[in-house]
Amino acid sequence: MKFRRGLIAGSFIVAGGLLALGTVVLKEMQEARRTQALEASANVVATLEADIARNIELYALSLEAVVDNLAEPEVHTVSNKLRHLILFDRSATAKHLGNMHVLDEKGYELINSRTLEPRKESFAERDYFQAHRDNPDAGLYIGKPFATPTKGTYVIGISRRLSHLDGSFGGVVAGTLRLSFFQELFARVALEPGSSIGLFRMDGTMIIRSPFKAEDIGRNIGKGAEVFKRALAAPVGQFETVAALDGVNRFYSYRRVGNFPLFISLGNSTAAIYAAWPGEAAVLIAVVLALALATIALAVFASRELRRRASAEKQLRKLASTDSLTALSNRRTFDAALAREWSLAKERGAPLGLLMIDADNFKAYNDKEGHQAGDAALAAIACCISGNISETALAARYGGEEFAVLLPGAFLHEAFCVAESIRKSVADFLSPGSVAHPTVSVGITSQIPNDEYRTNEFVAAADSALYDAKRKGRNRTAAQQVAFVSSAARRVA
Repeated sequence: MKFRRGLIAGSFIVAGGLLALGTVVLKEMQEARRTQALEASANVVATLEADIARNIELYALSLEAVVDNLAEPEVHTVSNKLRHLILFDRSATAKHLGNMHVLDEKGYELINSRTLEPRKESFAERDYFQAHRDNPDAGLYIGKPFATPTKGTYVIGISRRLSHLDGSFGGVVAGTLRLSFFQELFARVALEPGSSIGLFRMDGTMIIRSPFKAEDIGRNIGKGAEVFKRALAAPVGQFETVAALDGVNRFYSYRRVGNFPLFISLGNSTAAIYAAWPGEAAVLIAVVLALALATIALAVFASRELRRRASAEKQLRKLASTDSLTALSNRRTFDAALAREWSLAKERGAPLGLLMIDADNFKAYNDKEGHQAGDAALAAIACCISGNISETALAARYGGEEFAVLLPGAFLHEAFCVAESIRKSVADFLSPGSVAHPTVSVGITSQIPNDEYRTNEFVAAADSALYDAKRKGRNRTAAQQVAFVSSAARRVA
């Protein structure tokens, strides 16, 4: 036996050690791939962020120059051509930059960088206009992406507020930046399959995404998206999550774009990152499994044997605590349960109910019908008892034709109801109409345990109530509170 136990323990130790070692090595290999991917993505995001921030900053400075120049009275007295030269420098006509225009407080165009004649239309519905109209402190505003009405080109509006001398809203200076700028920028990054780059406003609006899909432009990822929550909490970070947009699990690196209300994120597909890892790990896994399988086989065999023995021991314990005829708990189990429940009820200040049940006229029935019929009657009484008590109650064959039921938490009237259910069930079940069939008498008691009484007095009270029921005619229930019983009540045949 000692050798067998040592062999089983040794097999588990060897298998566990091999698996643990293999797990550590595989984990380190996996972590190395993850670390390399995160470092690379962080570098890419930092480079992209710097390029985007620099270009937006240049455009922002151009807008700010227009605002400053418009504040000079002389600008409004010169010719349109000269005014254009003063207001709009070369940055306003650089690649990917749309036209700049000055809008009045109602959204109508006053000056356009691309033409000397302003368009006779209102831009009051544009968010880059409404943002400054509704909020004097909007600062540099970067709007949501939209398609231009003439060419259908996707752009974002960038604007600054104009104020009258009294500080009231005087319009905006606005320009557009084509999304093709970001497309070209993102195209320089070689993305793994399933990976993506996205540029977002801080309200969750997607400006553009690579791989490019037109339907993604202007889409709001929602404030519940993990990348959005992270970007609000910290300007730079990395994390792993399943993307809400397409359900792909990725490692994300994100960074806010300068001091602008934008952030950029790069999500590397975990499937792509670990694509080569299974092949690298295959040899190691094969070796570890080959060595561990032998020890596991021995452990399984030993485990089955131990399980069989444990099951047999459990069955033996069950048989030792159960009455074989009635399948109820036996007297020894009842005594242990009574001591336990009495102590618990005393500790909690809760009541404990007890039923003592005895078959009426059982000796006469047994002599007349035979021992097999008598055994069947006892089994039927046990079945009636089990069918009328809760899972918290405990029913036991107390001895001979007498049964006991412990009712934790039951007051006297509750115990009485259970007793009557059992009594009526026995009367209905066992050969109705037969004069000789056994009924049951039930004695009940209930007590909140304290230091004044003991369990033997508790049982004696229920026992006394039982024989009181028999004296009064049998097939009935009688109750008695716990009291010191100087002598056992006379038993009625």
